[in-house]
Amino acid sequence: MIGLPPGATAVGTVTVRDGQASFTHRGTGDLHTRYEIGSVTKTLTVLLLCDLAVAGLVTLDDPVNRHLPPPARLPGPHGPEVTLRHLAAHTSGLPRVPRDLYLRALPTLLSAPYARYPGRLLLRAAGRCRIRHAPGSRTGYSTFGIGLLGEALSRAAGTGWADLIAAHITVPLGLTDTGCEQRPERDATGHSTRGRIRPPFRIPGLAPAGALRSTVTDLGRYLAAWLDPDSSPLAAAVRLATTAGIGWERDGDLRWHSGATPGFTALAGFCSPRRTAFAALTDATPGRDSIVTPAFAMLEATADADLRRG
Repeated sequence: MIGLPPGATAVGTVTVRDGQASFTHRGTGDLHTRYEIGSVTKTLTVLLLCDLAVAGLVTLDDPVNRHLPPPARLPGPHGPEVTLRHLAAHTSGLPRVPRDLYLRALPTLLSAPYARYPGRLLLRAAGRCRIRHAPGSRTGYSTFGIGLLGEALSRAAGTGWADLIAAHITVPLGLTDTGCEQRPERDATGHSTRGRIRPPFRIPGLAPAGALRSTVTDLGRYLAAWLDPDSSPLAAAVRLATTAGIGWERDGDLRWHSGATPGFTALAGFCSPRRTAFAALTDATPGRDSIVTPAFAMLEATADADLRRG
């Protein structure tokens, strides 16, 4: 079992093997306590892209400029070539975050770095940004890119990103406790590594990259859908994402993504050939002794144990 990291009051995990989930929980709350999952949100936004592609509303290779208003369209020479696939795969050439975010983040950098950055600034930044290399030529992790992907999908579907996530991802998969809205009676309180209470995370302009809250129970269901697409209502979308190699970090057969906010840390991952998955959530921001390293080790160990068992 993963121990409590510095500053945390709780840690929960879920292990999935052959469709069966098992849980551990230590500290405050329970298996249905909601945690901020940070950048694990990105995997749901990419799955949303694939589900909208299956539905015929977009294609992976649509230019992103097709779905943005004129002031927000990426400029040349490479901007018109950036596709939704490039955004999802972090190969767009966009920087990690919009350049004008830094100045706005400074007053609340440790507690609320994204709170003062609304969607209108994201669109303005897109129209003024510089694509750093030819799209598809190299990988560069970009929260900016996933935020812009969510905006493009919202405009293509004529519905806000949060509503799209509910309609296409969380409701079909039965993720009843996963969403952006706050539920004070169910939401854990975030902490710094020294145990100081952090306010709820706000990321209005880049919500598709990090706004979701979830539980270990819901993450178990979510990972099960990636392990066994045939049993999922999102089978075609999962297969498309898997074939395209988008949505997750890769390490051999392992697919994983970590997430962090000023008060929480998360890691979720799976190994399809071994039909195993693992996720961990805690109510403290990452520090030198965060849960990411032991959680990834648990993911590897879960897959290795299944290999030996087989």
